[in-house]
Amino acid sequence: MQSASFMTVGRNVIAGFISLFLRIGVSLILTPYLILRLGKDLYGIWTLCLSFSISGIFSLFSLGLQGGLVKYVAEYHALARFRELNEVFTATIAIYAGMAVIGAIGLFCGAGIFAQSVLTVPYEQVAVVTILLRILAVQILFELPALAADAVVAGMQRFDLLGLLETIRFLVLSALIVIMVQFTTDLVSLGVAAAGVAVAYSLMLAFFAKRVLPELRLVRRISRELFERMARFTGNLFLLRINAVVYNNMDSLLIGALVTTTAVTDYDIANRIHGIVVTVMGIAPMVVLPAASSFAGKDDVDSLRKLVIMGTKYTMALTLPLCLIVGVLAEEIIRFWISPAFVGNAALVRLFLVYLLFWPIQGVGWNMLIGVGETAALTRIQVVSVFVNLVITTVLLRYVGTAGAMIGTVLGNLVAFIPYLRLILRRFDVDPREFWSEAVWKTYPQAVIVAVLLAVVVHYRTAASLAEVIGYMVLSLACFYLLFAVTGLNRDERILLRQLVFAKVFK
Repeated sequence: MQSASFMTVGRNVIAGFISLFLRIGVSLILTPYLILRLGKDLYGIWTLCLSFSISGIFSLFSLGLQGGLVKYVAEYHALARFRELNEVFTATIAIYAGMAVIGAIGLFCGAGIFAQSVLTVPYEQVAVVTILLRILAVQILFELPALAADAVVAGMQRFDLLGLLETIRFLVLSALIVIMVQFTTDLVSLGVAAAGVAVAYSLMLAFFAKRVLPELRLVRRISRELFERMARFTGNLFLLRINAVVYNNMDSLLIGALVTTTAVTDYDIANRIHGIVVTVMGIAPMVVLPAASSFAGKDDVDSLRKLVIMGTKYTMALTLPLCLIVGVLAEEIIRFWISPAFVGNAALVRLFLVYLLFWPIQGVGWNMLIGVGETAALTRIQVVSVFVNLVITTVLLRYVGTAGAMIGTVLGNLVAFIPYLRLILRRFDVDPREFWSEAVWKTYPQAVIVAVLLAVVVHYRTAASLAEVIGYMVLSLACFYLLFAVTGLNRDERILLRQLVFAKVFK
């Protein structure tokens, strides 16, 4: 049984990484193509409108119920309590259907006012933005209820299936857009195509939810006790979701409203490069969150403490060198990835990366706190962080333009850094000196040394092609990991790493 469980986890992790990095790769290819084909103005409008999808602002309407449904599907299926499972599913999908109707009506009716009065859209594009938002309103009617089906598949631990379906959706939509942009730059046509793919994907999720869980069905009655239990469990998750949505989407909306929709393109370029580092940094949470829950359940304080230290060290080893290397090569990356005309955005990229120099120090502990149920404390700190981010961004956008969004992000995260770190060290009984010496000092110096050497090399020999840029990155990362293996790992860690590598290669 235990072997089967590890096989399931391994399958899901591998499938998730393959799906994630495949989509990132295609997105990196698609972005410059769309910018150059549509132009800076239309691309900015397209990106801004997409923030009103269910993966953007309207993910608020998920109310934290999706995470709760995943938990209950897994729990009740394991106990063969299908009546309770179907009650939770019915309650979730009923709430989502109601929220979808409310959201769709609000967006459909308010699209024109929003395009005219809130966003700084060129007059000739107001009608286009209005139609795009109304298309998204119709799309929400299908996508929001489909989150319940998504949660069922996840609760059955079929993340490999979810990854496959999401990859197919992304590739089909990308291919469709590439073909269409060859013949037209009409954003309305692109919006209709994207909506069609979204609706098809929603129906596919419903089909596979029933396929992986044949006992799944809607019921007529839902017990009050179960409903109240769901509300308690998802309350703090909803607050964290609100903060995450505000954090992830407010920059582009504020830029579109206070600067211009054209400036959203500059932000999106910097955000996509910054997003690569964030994605790599997010690898650890997939492992530490369930591990923290398991250790907490056994009251294994020593393992929790070690997980904080080791998880932080390895997360920093993955994140810091990439962050610094991308910062050094920002101009070359943009020159060969997008166009020399956008090289000026390198400053925005570097500014955006600043908070990733300290965020990995508490990133693993942050996710572990969720795993041990400390969501209330996290929510209080996050609310303050997002508020500071929002205020600073709003003020600075009027004076320094797009850079104000990056400054707001850095300062907002900096405000939360110390409270988060203190909470982590206290909750998991970690000695600050041990944490600093074992995690921070075994990664930071090596990353800085490699970045300085790369900067010197680039100063005397600028990359002449994208292949050379990639070569610089690969060689720099190799140098870092060689230093890290020698100076950042102890003997036992090196032996364990060698055993894991040979086990994967030869077994």
